[in-house]
Amino acid sequence: MRLLFLSLVSSIALAALTACSSSPHTVVAQLDDTTVVVLGVQADDIGKSLTTVHVVASVDGVALPDQTFDATKLPFEVRLVAPSAKRDARIDLTIGGIMTHSGPPAPESRVVITRLATTAFVPGETRLLRVRLGGECLSKSLSLADDDRPIGLRCDAPTTCINGACASSTLSAAELEPYAADWANHAPDHCRSENAGPPEVLLGVGETAWAPLAAGDTVTVVEGPQGGYHIWFAIETKNLGQYGSTTTLSATQPSSVQADGGTAVPPTSRRAPYLPKSNGYCEVAGSRLVLGNSLPSTCPFLGKPLDVTLVVTDGKGASARTTTRVQIPATVGGAHCP
Repeated sequence: MRLLFLSLVSSIALAALTACSSSPHTVVAQLDDTTVVVLGVQADDIGKSLTTVHVVASVDGVALPDQTFDATKLPFEVRLVAPSAKRDARIDLTIGGIMTHSGPPAPESRVVITRLATTAFVPGETRLLRVRLGGECLSKSLSLADDDRPIGLRCDAPTTCINGACASSTLSAAELEPYAADWANHAPDHCRSENAGPPEVLLGVGETAWAPLAAGDTVTVVEGPQGGYHIWFAIETKNLGQYGSTTTLSATQPSSVQADGGTAVPPTSRRAPYLPKSNGYCEVAGSRLVLGNSLPSTCPFLGKPLDVTLVVTDGKGASARTTTRVQIPATVGGAHCP
């Protein structure tokens, strides 16, 4: 890991007006080197697609120089030092992941992922503010909207995109991790503990939230905007990594449909963060299994059972699988097969 620093070593320059003059004067605020917040920026696989990462920071409302870092240096650090006069000062950050599109007609760079963060110093301590740039917050397009705002999942400030959803950008000083030089290798995992038991997976349904699925249930087949047909599944896991897990769905018709096992659905894989739930499991929704790219290619599945197999493998190699037999409806949106 390369360490990159954004701090003013001895002072912060503040512009102020004196009572007896309309001319601005520079006031030098001394820094307290014992009170530090280290911004630790890391990324999942999307980091390989970014070209640069732009960091905008302010301390107690005073803007620090903007910094742009080569994305190949991820993970990196940005070191912020508190002013001596206000050791619990507020910190505001905007981190932007930038992707360069080679064209045609010409190369262009766009902010494709944005993360906001607000926190404060802990007097006399060095704390870590961990920021993860995740692909689930990335736009699939390189075009800007007419209003020229950054693309990606758009969250209205003070919310920001975290784990694919808009959430508060504020983290209290008490919630900051103690700083350790090897922080990038020890990210907190709320889905798998150090002494985790055997991994488990449960297959459910849902585009935005997990709902239970029992063997033999009839699932909903959705017609996509481009004419394909798919099923939205949701997954619950236990003792598998929160980040970096690969979720794979595949399916085949049972031998009761055809002696050779019937028509198969090719595997579909995705990486998305799992979110902790109150029941001790972690969840991800919106995993899509495509039955066909058109009605004719989907027709062989309609009105028949289908064995759906789920496999989840985390970044440490732990894996679990399950197969559930579901029933495909005979029609989809009123469309009938010839």
